[in-house]
Amino acid sequence: MKHNIISLALAMCAHELNRAYCAAMGDVSQLPWAEAPKWQQDSSLAGVAMHLANPDATPEQSHESWLAQKTADGWVYGEVKDSAKKEHPCFLPYAELPAAQKAKDYIFRAAVHSVSAAIAEVQAKTPAQPAAAQAIDPSLIGVTYIHHRDEWADKVYGTGLTFVKGQTRYLPLEVALKLLRHQDLFEKNKGQAPAATSGEPAADDGTTASLAQSSKEQAQLQADQHALMDLHDSVNQMGKDELAQYAMTNFKQTLDKRQKVGEMRAQVNQFLDQFGAV
Repeated sequence: MKHNIISLALAMCAHELNRAYCAAMGDVSQLPWAEAPKWQQDSSLAGVAMHLANPDATPEQSHESWLAQKTADGWVYGEVKDSAKKEHPCFLPYAELPAAQKAKDYIFRAAVHSVSAAIAEVQAKTPAQPAAAQAIDPSLIGVTYIHHRDEWADKVYGTGLTFVKGQTRYLPLEVALKLLRHQDLFEKNKGQAPAATSGEPAADDGTTASLAQSSKEQAQLQADQHALMDLHDSVNQMGKDELAQYAMTNFKQTLDKRQKVGEMRAQVNQFLDQFGAV
């Protein structure tokens, strides 16, 4: 089950306050949120959801909700909390709880309502931002195509970019430096990237998408190359029978097992280079 960021923040806050309270009472068994078991995190998230849905719920009702959840999950009463046996000393009606344990429900309720109210107040005071507004990265370098040809397409660096005469693209430093090596083709643009004005987003010239697609393709190419190298390594460990079976199964090729094993391996490696991993 997915939870929104506010519910998660409320659950984390309530959990940490409870952990601090327990530590003050001499119980140091509670783990930080990041290390807490999933059942404990889920319990806090369920408590948050209950209080957000029922703002007037009392600490007693908070405990009743917790008790119902634990009952549904198969927990029972036990003098010592034991998650493996699903036993808990607070598995009791609210009226039978010690005052120190009742305090936890007051703390949990206060944490949820106070923090959610604070978040709502901050959100109300924060000016709305245009949904499509784009932040300009000051680390980008402007590169302008200056060659006399009308168009240039990158066939060297694998960026997937194309330029038309006079076009400026704002690129990460690593990419910009590669293109600026070619002084007959490119020059550094001394201006800044166009910023959004009057609530309108900066123009998208497709640079980001092209670089992202190129990066994805390069990563896939590297993965394919590594996979092919692994196959070559496997082939170089095979005996004659394995090589013959591999060639037939993957490439529909019959090998002459009267050959030396090295010759058979060379043939299968050639098939791999020719046809790729099958």
